[in-house]
Amino acid sequence: RYIIPAPLPNGKYRIQHTTVTPLPAANGREWYALFSIQDHTELTTRIRDYRTMRDQALAEAAERRSAEEALRQRLAVEEVLATISTGFVNVADEDVDNEIFEGLQAIGQIVESDYIYFDWFSLDLTQIEHDYAWAYDPSIIPQQRPALTAYQWTLEQFNRRQSVSVIHPHELPPEAVPEKIWLNHLQGQSWFAMPLFLGKTLAGACGLTSKDSGKNWSDEDIRLLRMVGEATLNVLARRRWQKALHQAKESAEAANQSK
Repeated sequence: RYIIPAPLPNGKYRIQHTTVTPLPAANGREWYALFSIQDHTELTTRIRDYRTMRDQALAEAAERRSAEEALRQRLAVEEVLATISTGFVNVADEDVDNEIFEGLQAIGQIVESDYIYFDWFSLDLTQIEHDYAWAYDPSIIPQQRPALTAYQWTLEQFNRRQSVSVIHPHELPPEAVPEKIWLNHLQGQSWFAMPLFLGKTLAGACGLTSKDSGKNWSDEDIRLLRMVGEATLNVLARRRWQKALHQAKESAEAANQSK
């Protein structure tokens, strides 16, 4: 059985399906060949058109599913942002840490990060005053972080208002040894971190890591991380200001009593 393109005098082709069947002659010594030729040009064209339409339909369905997934993702993001913003508006001082952790957890799950963190720096930029983190595997969360001054290479990037983005630890320069040790502890391959400022003052940072080498977070992921980081920064700045105000008030009252 063969599919044969048969040329026509006008230069075009017909698609013919040819079947050759051997038939023995009556004398038992000779054979005949029975040729059955069917023109399948139209059928072939219809099959080709069907396959084209099928591929187009599958592509449209995949595009629709992708659009629906993107919409669900966007709605989830907006819901998380609304929840975090609402939670931070009038949060009590004793509930701040829990609100921050829940915000990090929500964002980490949405952007598919193995580890997400927010660091609040001391005013003299020597210590990490608060280290908030959420991890898919809680056992990798460091129990104690070195002084902020240990991360000199990262601080240099932050002071220039530049984010840190690496897709594999070998991209880090030789002087970034503490960063490599920290990333290795997290079993991280890809890392993104951004500085957070209060006015012109470097006040903190937030970032993501992934065990997957070559991980690239989308612009939407980074935008979401920044919004949550800034919301966290503001609530911690407010708490620091309130604490300083309370201490100043106590000092003033103590001074008045001693007179």
